[in-house]
Amino acid sequence: MTPHYGAYYAGKGPPADWLSPNPIPFLTVAPDQLFQFVLAPASRAAQLDCTTAAQWLTDALAWLGAGAKTAVGYGRFVRADIPSEPAGEPGGSPPAATPSRGPRFKPGQRVTTRRVDDPKARGRVWFEAEDGFGGVVTAGPPPTVEVGQPFELEVASVNQGLGYNFRVPRLVTPPAKPKSKRRRL
Repeated sequence: MTPHYGAYYAGKGPPADWLSPNPIPFLTVAPDQLFQFVLAPASRAAQLDCTTAAQWLTDALAWLGAGAKTAVGYGRFVRADIPSEPAGEPGGSPPAATPSRGPRFKPGQRVTTRRVDDPKARGRVWFEAEDGFGGVVTAGPPPTVEVGQPFELEVASVNQGLGYNFRVPRLVTPPAKPKSKRRRL
């Protein structure tokens, strides 16, 4: 996020070591901050519409998030007045609430995941771990699994504490026994 050759990118000469970098800060909100959203009906007749809109807002913020980099987990919201649930219904429907803690699995661990619909509807093959955090298979082709089916994957990395990159576990084969050397007398 820090372009080092701003003048070059602007078409004002070649890239050079003496050009000054231009830092672009990436601001985030600390975890577990409270936000309050207020919806007010325009009339008594619109009260039901306001209730429906509040449910839509709650579901959208929990499932899709808000702001930049939501694909890697930034901008996920959790309702403070209800306990978190780890995952949505089978078939990829939005979860009732996103977990308020970070992912609990570490790189290298094998975890049971479930194939779910891509939360951003971009056609990615998305998997969700038992802790409610998900991600894609980044090393090699993703396994062919139907939505809702479980599959064991290995955590390749944790994305900023907001989700996972997975890989298909390698099969461990036992080491071959060395051939015995016969001595000739």
